[in-house]
Amino acid sequence: MEKQMDAIEVLADLLGFNNGVNTDEHTENETKVKKLYVTGDMVNTYVEVSGDANPIHTHVEAAQKAGFAKPIAHGTLLSGLVFSALVELYGHNLSIMEFDVAFKRPVYIDTNIEIHLTSEVTEGQSKKIKFEIKTEKNNRLKQAVEGFLVCNVSSAECDVENLEKSLLIAWLAKATAENFTGIAVTNLGIEFQGQQVSREMPELELNHGEINPKYGNRKTLYKGLSKQQDEEVYHGYYIVASKEWVNRS
Repeated sequence: MEKQMDAIEVLADLLGFNNGVNTDEHTENETKVKKLYVTGDMVNTYVEVSGDANPIHTHVEAAQKAGFAKPIAHGTLLSGLVFSALVELYGHNLSIMEFDVAFKRPVYIDTNIEIHLTSEVTEGQSKKIKFEIKTEKNNRLKQAVEGFLVCNVSSAECDVENLEKSLLIAWLAKATAENFTGIAVTNLGIEFQGQQVSREMPELELNHGEINPKYGNRKTLYKGLSKQQDEEVYHGYYIVASKEWVNRS
């Protein structure tokens, strides 16, 4: 438990969950923007917290062998930064229940990024927020990531809960890296089961699909089970990179 709490504290600082909240009024379909600079130190810290030691994130030679110009940020690190931006730009009372993301092109270390979030119409206790991350390429900002969040609107603060879900995704990155060292994930979807999440690394069950002969990628279904109670904590899917995706870098 102490080790897990240490990871939570490091992740909170790394992702910016300790930042103040922007309480400016906002309307539906208005886009809010958070600007960041992704550094090598951020990526190295994320490796320590997540356990995802895929060398494409930290070693130039491995990144170049995989087809990238230099090391790239973890997709799940970028996902955690989106979670943090949600808290900072929309407040404390949104509990993330579903997350779906497509990584269009890699985000290299030592790069400026912009996280754009656009709130859609709230239906009952559910709010959907679209997002995209833009990254520098040839002195211009181009879309690198897009996706959406589905949140429950709560009367209580959800910061700790969302931070714990960021850690669960970090641990998912570790399991992914163990299966696909040297390549990247291009798509990720996750649905959390209930607002209370596990404070331990779940047991992961994977169901790998067939490799798509046309695109050279593969979709894997997964679910995370609580070690003590054997209850489902989350489920979802991810897709590994193809040569076509790498060439977009």
